[in-house]
Amino acid sequence: MKTSITNIKFFVLKGPQEKRPHWVSNFIVPNANELMVIVHSRKLVDYCTRMGLKPGNKIANQTTIPEWIWEKKSFLRAVIRGLMDTDGSIYELKSHWPGLFQIVFDNRNLTLVKDLHRAFASLGFIASKVTYIKPNKSYRVYLTRKDQIRKYYKDIGFSNPRKQAVLTRMTAP
Repeated sequence: MKTSITNIKFFVLKGPQEKRPHWVSNFIVPNANELMVIVHSRKLVDYCTRMGLKPGNKIANQTTIPEWIWEKKSFLRAVIRGLMDTDGSIYELKSHWPGLFQIVFDNRNLTLVKDLHRAFASLGFIASKVTYIKPNKSYRVYLTRKDQIRKYYKDIGFSNPRKQAVLTRMTAP
């Protein structure tokens, strides 16, 4: 499926609420460094659905990476970065192996975790098998090897500044 995203426009939401389009609302999230923007638009939902994104609960729907994402490695890298920014973590395995780090993706959506594993493989990464974590009722995939962590730093990275700072620190010579 060929896609075109040339008609997407980004709006900077400034000024009083009454000057904004009626279908956009936003608010500052208390105790967080983020701005939540809520868009009420059937056209946007229809567009996202045509792009392969299912509306609703991503776990109940077993949301997957849309087929058109697999067509370009740059799209795949961006999706991995987004998934890891939201449901991934990076940490040092201090108690067992000091100096060894691990990047992990944890989610209750098995389909999405398998897709991420496949995405890593298609970009030349060596990731762990998908594992089930019984207490969390979730699935995980890991990058643990030092060369794979460095490859992740070079090829993908994080958009999340806190996670990127840890990744930068751990890949420093």
